Amino acid sequence: MVGVGALVRLVDGAVESARVALISVGLTPVVVDVTETCAGAPYDRVDWQAAQDAIAAAIEPEGDIHASAQYREHLARVLSARALQQALDDAAAKEA
Repeated sequence: MVGVGALVRLVDGAVESARVALISVGLTPVVVDVTETCAGAPYDRVDWQAAQDAIAAAIEPEGDIHASAQYREHLARVLSARALQQALDDAAAKEA
């Protein structure tokens, strides 16, 4: 229904950059740079709500027999936050 991948880079325990790639939310895959929403935030205080809002604004999901457009947007928000958090955790583990 919706596929999501994320990359987060940390420098000295703070977010330097963050990007999300999504599929099945438009005619082509979409990459959203959400760095502005979290840059400089300490590792343990990142709030992904602003990133979710930026992602929702960047996609144009269409409904089909598998899922409505609204459900695809919901999945994009939820799965993006999960993927970003996992990418953040992975980056922190590598930095430690």
